Amino acid sequence: MRAFVIATAFILAPGAALAGMACSFQTECLSGEACADSGYTVTVETALRPGSLAMEGGLPTDDSIVTDAETIAITWSGVGAALAATGRTGSAMHLLTVAPDGAALYSVHLPAAEIAITYLGTCEGT
Repeated sequence: MRAFVIATAFILAPGAALAGMACSFQTECLSGEACADSGYTVTVETALRPGSLAMEGGLPTDDSIVTDAETIAITWSGVGAALAATGRTGSAMHLLTVAPDGAALYSVHLPAAEIAITYLGTCEGT
């Protein structure tokens, strides 16, 4: 029997081009401090889109989160009806979760500095 990925809430059409998701975060929370307004944005280079069902064949590889400072290679996994992207740079761990309606959380953990930054906002297909 062929395996189907149905736990996630995204679609990857066969042969789909990497168009991306634009993510905009209205709130920033730094560990140990109060949350504040934010205009932070990132782009996710992927063929996935919020709000659709995943297709046979699993989740894409070779996707990335692009920030003003760097490009982070990511690995996708399902979290209930949402999708999570994880990545690592030299000094940080990155986690982006996107709900089917586009609600998004993006966290950057800097273990050496004992700091985590969490952004709350939305992602949509571009």
